Amino acid sequence: MSAVSESVTGIKVTGINGTVFDLVNGTEGVVLTAGLGGVLLPSFHRQDTRTARAPGRRVGGIKWDPSTLRAQVTVADTWQSRPDGRFRKGAAWVDLDRTFKGAFSPLASSLVTVSAPNGPRTLRGRLEGLQDVTDDGPMRDVHGRADYELTLGADHPFWQGAPVVYDFPYSDTGGGNYYGPTNAAPPFVISRANALASATVLNPGEVPAYPTWEITGPAQATVGVGDHVTEVEALATGQRLTIVTDPNGMAATDGDGNRAWLLLRTWDFAALPAGESSTVLASIVSGGPGASIRMTFAPNYLSWQ
Repeated sequence: MSAVSESVTGIKVTGINGTVFDLVNGTEGVVLTAGLGGVLLPSFHRQDTRTARAPGRRVGGIKWDPSTLRAQVTVADTWQSRPDGRFRKGAAWVDLDRTFKGAFSPLASSLVTVSAPNGPRTLRGRLEGLQDVTDDGPMRDVHGRADYELTLGADHPFWQGAPVVYDFPYSDTGGGNYYGPTNAAPPFVISRANALASATVLNPGEVPAYPTWEITGPAQATVGVGDHVTEVEALATGQRLTIVTDPNGMAATDGDGNRAWLLLRTWDFAALPAGESSTVLASIVSGGPGASIRMTFAPNYLSWQ
């Protein structure tokens, strides 16, 4: 099991039950005792093409395997969790142990957050194993201590950095009488029907990242990366549509979380290339006050370092 770098200032686990355990400081009664393992480069397979007519190979892509995170933790009070020295034992310790175990499930993902000089990195993992490796016999509650080998399997194989957010609010330029204030002719008003915006967005990660779009009406909208655009039907005032373009969790939902694929007139999803700048498009058509587009993505990294 690999040791954690001295530059790491925090490792926290947020459980499916909402509890948060600081595994470096042990302030909740659970502490990391032997570093993290399996957190460096995820394993992968190249999708190669070889032909008899050409030497070597042509790399058509990479298939990343699920990541596995391993940690040895101790469930026991220290002076950090109980400065008064009243360390939990008996029923109180059993409650602590039960709360820790309840933070993990093979059916839902817990969140691991590592704080380091390059910013926070997160990984979501489902429970794959929780092995009791305590050396001092079966009476854990009497001693107020248990040691576990914790194994989490990540559906998404990469560590993610802090979310990057771009907002494209509707800007009403108003309208004016084309012929001026002289009333020399019937009023003829020109106003901007489209609030067209684009931005150059850098993906600082090491792996491509798919954006999530949140569109709020009143507006029709067109969003996309480069030449890959998605057209959205007219949304009413306050109506919200969220489009997740990541293939691992692709979805279109309304403000109540219901499926809303019918609100997409066309769609063509694309990722932001790793380490490159891309042009993103956010166009509000026939919009009004309150209309907006938000694009969010989380940079992907091969490790927490």
